[in-house]
Amino acid sequence: MRLQYINRHEVAGFCGNVELRYMPSGDAVLDLSVATTNSWKDKEGKWHDDTEWHSCIFYRKLAEEAAKELQKGSAVYLVGRAHTREWTAKDGSPRKRKEIIVDSFHVIAYTRSDKERAPDDAPPADGPESTPPANMAGFDQA
Repeated sequence: MRLQYINRHEVAGFCGNVELRYMPSGDAVLDLSVATTNSWKDKEGKWHDDTEWHSCIFYRKLAEEAAKELQKGSAVYLVGRAHTREWTAKDGSPRKRKEIIVDSFHVIAYTRSDKERAPDDAPPADGPESTPPANMAGFDQA
């Protein structure tokens, strides 16, 4: 029996840069950065945020569809697989970039609540003491 490997990444966050380009073959490629933030309260009661940026790559028809629907600030849920791309820069130095090759995505209809616009000493809406927006129910809030 052969071992079945799993390489699945799920990300729900907000879009950063959205760049559509075409390869010489004519295939579309969309390069999208997605931000996810983890918030926590320290022993003194002060809130902290850790934002992680994910490099996400869409190909062909999916790239063109995503380019029409996504823009900077859009909330998105995507599923894909991890891939490390390696190349040599023009100066001859080796480069690496960890990417998520996207298989599917969904735009999340999301509007900021009054709770998210609260004063600085209040917990953020996506912090551990809050509930997720109704349209994000079921996402892991860890």
